[in-house]
Amino acid sequence: MDLLALFGTITTYVATYHFVGYLAVFTGAFLETIPFSGLLVPSNIIMVLAGIFAYEGYLRVSSVIGLAVLGGILGDMLSWWLGKKYNHSYQSKPLAKKRASFEKAEAFFIAHGGKSIFAARFVGPLRPFIAFVAGACGMPFFTFVFFSIASAVAWAVAFFSLGYAFEGSLETALAWLRKIDRVALGVALAVIAFFLLRRYWKGWWNALLRR
Repeated sequence: MDLLALFGTITTYVATYHFVGYLAVFTGAFLETIPFSGLLVPSNIIMVLAGIFAYEGYLRVSSVIGLAVLGGILGDMLSWWLGKKYNHSYQSKPLAKKRASFEKAEAFFIAHGGKSIFAARFVGPLRPFIAFVAGACGMPFFTFVFFSIASAVAWAVAFFSLGYAFEGSLETALAWLRKIDRVALGVALAVIAFFLLRRYWKGWWNALLRR
């Protein structure tokens, strides 16, 4: 199945069953902040598609953004709690293969503090680990929640707007193309008519001169 066919299938499901779109938005935003699962969930793409579907009227703007923000915050809280509970258990053998990912997130967190929570929301490889590391490093809960809320809102609005604006600009472009097509067709017909009339007029004039 090619991408266009896949997009058509997804559109059909979302248009028929709106809850599928809302569930995908919440689940994607929630899972993206959990270690490991966040590497597998294409949450950015989900939000862009949600923006497109909202523009088409299949989903409500407020519901999509609200669910994305809620999912992101709850996922962050769970990841922060896991980090606080298990601390540096990522250094143990079962997680040794992913140790580098945690260490990168930890180094980023130590270097940038609270700002790392905000910035990592937009950086795929860091996003699933930064909340866990914040908990493991003992970041105060309410400080963490402040940055989590700010980053979740910014992320949801940014990627939703990408899809919404893209679909709007696409429709505008198509509308202009349709107008251009009409003008081009009119010009082409006028040119054809001009040459036909010219040829007819030239033939008629020559025939008149021969009389």
